[in-house]
Amino acid sequence: MDVRITTRRATVGDSFVRQAEERARKLERYEPRLQGVAITVDEDRGRVFMEVRADVAGTPTVVASSDGDTTRSALDRALQKVQRQLRRKRSKRLDHKAPPAAAVAPEAEPQPE
Repeated sequence: MDVRITTRRATVGDSFVRQAEERARKLERYEPRLQGVAITVDEDRGRVFMEVRADVAGTPTVVASSDGDTTRSALDRALQKVQRQLRRKRSKRLDHKAPPAAAVAPEAEPQPE
């Protein structure tokens, strides 16, 4: 899985980068088909804005954003939102009980000659 961390108008330390990568990799627990996570950190007027995008194979991208006083608090909130969305999306996919295609398809009537 690919983890990308991008900053805009902000600087983050190596410890934050390591923690963010480690926590992003843990999202695979909730969706094994997770291909990559992109984390964007933006700072404006003393507030930190965080956006997390999770790319899952075969489904639309999961996006969550958050803000906070510190980078860690913003990261915590954004990852919790992504975690909740991934868990909900996976449970919907696995709990779906559609009838088999053969049961739904109408039988072909014999043609009169």
